[in-house]
Amino acid sequence: MVSQLTPGRLLAENKLNFRKVPKSVGHSFCEGNFAPIALWNGGLFDSQVEGKILKSTAKLSSLDVGKVALEFAKRMKYRSYSFGFCTSRVAWIVAFPALDGLSVVDGRFLLTESSLRSCKGNIEIRSVSAQVEVSILNDIAKLRILSHDGSEKRNYAIECIPDDKYRDGPEEWFFYSTGRAMFDLPLGLSGSILRSKESIASAINKIRIEHKLLPIKLNSSFEPMLNEIQNEFRIQHDLPSLIAFRSAVKKLGWEFIGESRAKASNVLECLKLMWNSPRHRDLLLSENVSEFAVDIQDIEGLIYLNLVGVKKL
Repeated sequence: MVSQLTPGRLLAENKLNFRKVPKSVGHSFCEGNFAPIALWNGGLFDSQVEGKILKSTAKLSSLDVGKVALEFAKRMKYRSYSFGFCTSRVAWIVAFPALDGLSVVDGRFLLTESSLRSCKGNIEIRSVSAQVEVSILNDIAKLRILSHDGSEKRNYAIECIPDDKYRDGPEEWFFYSTGRAMFDLPLGLSGSILRSKESIASAINKIRIEHKLLPIKLNSSFEPMLNEIQNEFRIQHDLPSLIAFRSAVKKLGWEFIGESRAKASNVLECLKLMWNSPRHRDLLLSENVSEFAVDIQDIEGLIYLNLVGVKKL
């Protein structure tokens, strides 16, 4: 049984927004599946969502679960949250970076004004097709309806770029795909079995060689540090930790080029997410990257894949 809870008086006590979640997505959450594809298959387009299962030996109350969900979202520095019951003693909680959800109607992206204003910076819309296109919009009046061409296969990432991006960092709020473009991978990699770091590097090199780029090597010199930051904040990009990580990498004689992370049911799905997300694809195809450090973790039934691109100083 999955029951959707209502926020009641919780909303009056905080500035975070409560979000409704479709029952099909709630079922996925009850199975411990908080991967992005579970949300997208259920009609939600949110990215960088964090969630967890709550279990108790006693019956859970909506007030108690709601408070835990609220604090969870605050700790993530996110703007909205949701929660629901799987059984009377098992519940799920999730946190979203965006204040409100994204609607797509007749080839138009519909965003609420309150969500747009909550960005405190610019909204960046990036798309992947034959080439990467970037548009940055900061006029609230123009952002209420964002048109896209749904006639061709294309992926769109809608991101919030804060005014102080070096302190707060960019957030990918939504991911939307037309024509099932998000399931594309080059060179038949969709049938590959990727488990080891070596097989991931091999898959990345197939992609790079197809795009006439030099292959990369695996770098294990700072994997312990990579594993530590992965444990610390999982899918969220925490800028202070990344800045400290970049400094530590430099002391080892490497220049930090970029970092990508994804979570899914398996490594191949993680690589699909990276390949079809504009900003993540930029790193996979970067001419500046000569080596990648790879971290793979299985956390509560989900695979977390973290890639850091570097080059020798």
